[in-house]
Amino acid sequence: MLQVTEKATGHLKRLLDRDRAPEGKYIRIHRKGPDFSLIYDGKADGDQTYEHEGRTVLVVDERLAQTLDGRNIDLEEAPGGARLILT
Repeated sequence: MLQVTEKATGHLKRLLDRDRAPEGKYIRIHRKGPDFSLIYDGKADGDQTYEHEGRTVLVVDERLAQTLDGRNIDLEEAPGGARLILT
């Protein structure tokens, strides 16, 4: 199972709050070829969900979740600001 740290889910919640994401919109990991990106999207059947303080903040497609099994998403502080990393 993909693991997402508390720092990462907190960051995702701040992004949703900052952008005033409407109810039913979450951040989704999107894969195009070898690259990953984050998009706003609704929840679909079979999605893995991740929460922060009782709010769903991240959804991951069932197939992509299987691909990412055993990996971690964390938040890294960098000179240009915080960024999410997949390890």
